[in-house]
Amino acid sequence: MGNEMKDYVVGPMPAKEFLQEFLLTSQIPHYDALSFTSAFTTGTFSSTVSAADEQRAYAPFINTMKSFAPQLSFIDSHNHADKVNCSSFIFSVKPDVCVYADTTSRGTNISMAEIIIEFKWGYCHDTFHEVGDSIISPTNNGMDMLGQITSYAAAQLGAQYCSHAFSVLIMHDCACII
Repeated sequence: MGNEMKDYVVGPMPAKEFLQEFLLTSQIPHYDALSFTSAFTTGTFSSTVSAADEQRAYAPFINTMKSFAPQLSFIDSHNHADKVNCSSFIFSVKPDVCVYADTTSRGTNISMAEIIIEFKWGYCHDTFHEVGDSIISPTNNGMDMLGQITSYAAAQLGAQYCSHAFSVLIMHDCACII
């Protein structure tokens, strides 16, 4: 699927510009800029970045994120495929972390997920590695990763009947908002 999608990817866009364009803080209920931005300090995600491997990064990431968004549930879903909404797919839809707007969700339910977060610890999987004029890595791993995040987005959009969705790709010490 990555090969089919590579010509439709645009970007990159500076994070601040992206957030101002698509996630207006004035539209976030109970948003307190001072408390939110003061929580971001050097080393905030050091326990995540220092994890020995991808799977050991999930828990520290989830624990860190709770302080930024206590009203959301960050669930380690890497071992739980969505068998309700995605049972007819030829692949498993099991993002590493699903973010839900309630505190009762567990596992993977793509129809209820607000944000899907995928981790990759090896830079060989970086799909957004600039090569020449392209921002998409032409490697097999890069194409596989693009296919994976595309399929997760398609599953979420289809299950929720939405026109857009946000997801996050974490490449060890770098995060891409997609």
